[in-house]
Amino acid sequence: MRPTIVISSPVDTFSGYGARSRDFIQAVIDLDKYDVKLLSQRWGNTRFGYLSEHSREDLSSLIIPKLDSKPDIWVQITVPNEFQAVGNYNIGVTAGIESTLCDQSWIQGLNRMDLTLTSSEHSKTVFTKTKWELKDNRTGQVQNLQIQKPVEVLFEGVDISKYFQTKSNIDLSTIKESFCFLVVGHWLQGSMGHDRKNIGYTVKSFLETFKNKPTQPALILKTSHVTTSLSDKDMLLNKIDNIKKTVKPKTAKPATPSPITVPPPKEILSAFGKLVRAACVVLTLVLVAIFIPIFPAKAENTAPKTKAMTINQCVVGTIKDTAVNKAATITTNTANSLYSAFKNAKAPS
Repeated sequence: MRPTIVISSPVDTFSGYGARSRDFIQAVIDLDKYDVKLLSQRWGNTRFGYLSEHSREDLSSLIIPKLDSKPDIWVQITVPNEFQAVGNYNIGVTAGIESTLCDQSWIQGLNRMDLTLTSSEHSKTVFTKTKWELKDNRTGQVQNLQIQKPVEVLFEGVDISKYFQTKSNIDLSTIKESFCFLVVGHWLQGSMGHDRKNIGYTVKSFLETFKNKPTQPALILKTSHVTTSLSDKDMLLNKIDNIKKTVKPKTAKPATPSPITVPPPKEILSAFGKLVRAACVVLTLVLVAIFIPIFPAKAENTAPKTKAMTINQCVVGTIKDTAVNKAATITTNTANSLYSAFKNAKAPS
């Protein structure tokens, strides 16, 4: 009697995990070692009906409505936090993770299975190296959480009978670019940068990379949000338009320089004359400030000695204060004259 293997998966959905499930199930059937039964599960909001639309009665005939007994081997194809140990031997199959750390619930799910099969060495490394410290708020005890069960990479080959160059019914005649990038991925929920497949930033990176290029490639995006409906398409187009609005040119347009006009010769000579007169006034002030304080010293010799100090202090102090104030006034007037001269001459600033 062959051992019973029950595979729980989104086998009948239009999803990436649905395609993965069908490949895995077909490989197990081809082994011809097990009594294979299938449990059909949902995958998010993706629609059912893949098997009937693609005439896969070979798989739909194996689907059972519910689990009546404990199977010899239980296989669950989903994300690790949903893993449950149901059979005598339990295998979890997951594509894994895109980041460098996984959630605590994923480690707990991995530890519920006897074996986990994942798609890449990256996912295996993240699973095996992730460690958490869980603190019990009631007792204060700290528990270390890390994977305790084996994880292996399941190599997924390519069926060359399906994937080869052939003629396509898709009309690409509207694409004028000579080179195209193709991106295939589910545009999941989440704001910009927070959708799991990072489709939003993929579009933005493409636009930022090739903006302002004389010859630009095209980006063909094969994706969906929830379903394959027209409203879903409109929602995606709106997202793409919003991303386009955030992409600015690499360099701003140079500002238009203000024209530099040369003033007429008459105004230039007038300004120069005012500058010369102002310079003469300042020079006169300097000479006055230097030589005038000498003269009170002569008065000191003829005046009474008892009043010499008073006279000296009074005369010198008065002359110095007057000279400083007058110099400040003339300097201010000179500055104003220079400003007016430049203004009237329309000199460039």
